[in-house]
Amino acid sequence: MAAYIRQHDFWLNFPLDYPSREELPSFVKRMFQGQIEQLRNNPTLKRLYRWELSCNNDMIVKLREQREKVGVDLVKKVSELTGHPQKEIAVMASLLTASITYLVMLEDFCPVYNGIPLNQNAGWEQINEGIEVFINKIFQNEH
Repeated sequence: MAAYIRQHDFWLNFPLDYPSREELPSFVKRMFQGQIEQLRNNPTLKRLYRWELSCNNDMIVKLREQREKVGVDLVKKVSELTGHPQKEIAVMASLLTASITYLVMLEDFCPVYNGIPLNQNAGWEQINEGIEVFINKIFQNEH
């Protein structure tokens, strides 16, 4: 299980090359869209994420530590490029990644969430559009 998660987990396989400041908004949008696409298209990974939330063994702790390192490095780099404090970037990134993960895992059991049809591509297009608006607002209000 750990090997499968390591091989398919979006964050554990995230590329370490970062864009220039000008390319950052598009990079961040593609990053979150990639997370959605990968998790929605991999039912096994979705099931493993659900399982991961329900246990706390050594293997899971190590996976979480690896994801945490990737996340902290990414937050630090985005903070450097934008001038936003790391604390702000960390909160925004956490809210988006956790929301995406939750909604993707929920779509198999709950067809609609806040009026968004999770069981239809149109709903995910709406979510992607919302992410784009959110990212645009973050980058237009830089310090």
